[in-house]
Amino acid sequence: MLAVMGPSGSGKTTLLHSLAGKVNIISGDITLNGSPFNKQQRRRLGYVMQDDVFLSNLTLWETLYFTAMVRVSDRIPKQEKLDQIQKIVTALKLQHCLNTVIGDIFQRGLSGGERKRTHIACELLTDPDIFLVDEPTSGLDSSTAHSLMVQLKNYATEYNKTIVVTIHQPSSKIFHMFSSLLLLVEGQSVYCGPAPSAIPHFTCLGFPYNSRFNPADYLCNILITGKTYTSQIKKYCTRSFEPLNFNGFQCLFYVLVISNAQTVPIGYPQHQCQDNSTASRSDTDKTTGAFVLALEERETARWLTSSWNQLKMLNWRSYKQAKGRIFQKYDVIHAILLAVIFGMVYFQIENSEKTLRDKMGLVCISLLHWEFQITVSTILSYSADRDVVWKERTVGAYSLSIFYLSKLTSELPLLLVIPTLFNTAVYWTAGLGGVVGYFVYCSIGILNCLLIQVS
Repeated sequence: MLAVMGPSGSGKTTLLHSLAGKVNIISGDITLNGSPFNKQQRRRLGYVMQDDVFLSNLTLWETLYFTAMVRVSDRIPKQEKLDQIQKIVTALKLQHCLNTVIGDIFQRGLSGGERKRTHIACELLTDPDIFLVDEPTSGLDSSTAHSLMVQLKNYATEYNKTIVVTIHQPSSKIFHMFSSLLLLVEGQSVYCGPAPSAIPHFTCLGFPYNSRFNPADYLCNILITGKTYTSQIKKYCTRSFEPLNFNGFQCLFYVLVISNAQTVPIGYPQHQCQDNSTASRSDTDKTTGAFVLALEERETARWLTSSWNQLKMLNWRSYKQAKGRIFQKYDVIHAILLAVIFGMVYFQIENSEKTLRDKMGLVCISLLHWEFQITVSTILSYSADRDVVWKERTVGAYSLSIFYLSKLTSELPLLLVIPTLFNTAVYWTAGLGGVVGYFVYCSIGILNCLLIQVS
């Protein structure tokens, strides 16, 4: 487990973003075992970002189920995926909140620690060879933070995985879990080596250490004390650095090379590694089965799951997310009250040239009202969907065209339910008359909803 530490603004998150392919690197290269780090190879990497991005109306189990069905190969049987979900949920102690919605600022759901563990669980389901975790302990109490880091440490040890963690100011118990340490100051590496050797290293440079201090506090105080100390530290740094540009922001990073990444299953049946210290890719490949084939497919296939499976699962998730947003109690009450008011004002209008403008006004205001209602609903859901889609598309989970098709086919029927019932009640109450006219009236409303949803 490698810890990346440094003061705020030193480039910790930018380093992980660049390794995960979240930012465009203008110069420099990222390689994995000597090969260019392309989109397919990024599937071997799990990235838990600092912000936990989820769809708020889904439960914890539904979120994990979708991840397993879309981001894990179709070659692995469904039952094995479900067993793996249960195993990870048990390991991260999330059993008690499986049926709890994720929630957001408007809806109470999982706590901050539970959301962070949910994010980690989603990435563990894909069995990453390299695991990047950005600030896993931020916002957590000391006990929860320590428990989470113990689970990550056990995962790295048991399954021989590489974990890179950015952490701001860990407790002494957490600090002693790290096997390696990378210290950054102003985008430049000032130490990269064994974590236990960091204290003797800086002591030899003339920075006295009090044994009563937390080692992490000691290192952070050195790095933020002032420019004099920082310059002195850089002076003794004998490593070479290569300048990298991130969208115009030039900084210096120690080149982090992760080599000989092992592919060891994290618990899919019948493929456990017996000796983690000598595990290798060739040893793992001796075990035949769907899981090994899925590992090979992960590095070569454009999509891990079929287009039909992507469409089916995206439809299922969009329906679950949109149902709670569209059929809110207050929206239903609002539609009923509005239908009653319209029915009272335009009750049984006589069919004559004199009332033609009144009927035209009723039809126009009814259609315009629901056009704006659907537009507002779509806009409010856009920001949440955008962040989730960006995160999932980065790892090649599904096709963008499949996502748009699923949004159209899953949400449009839901969006039409309340407007159609409203228009039906108003049409016959107002006495607009005629079955043909009714279907034309409803068809215009459906067409408007369709155009708004597509746009």
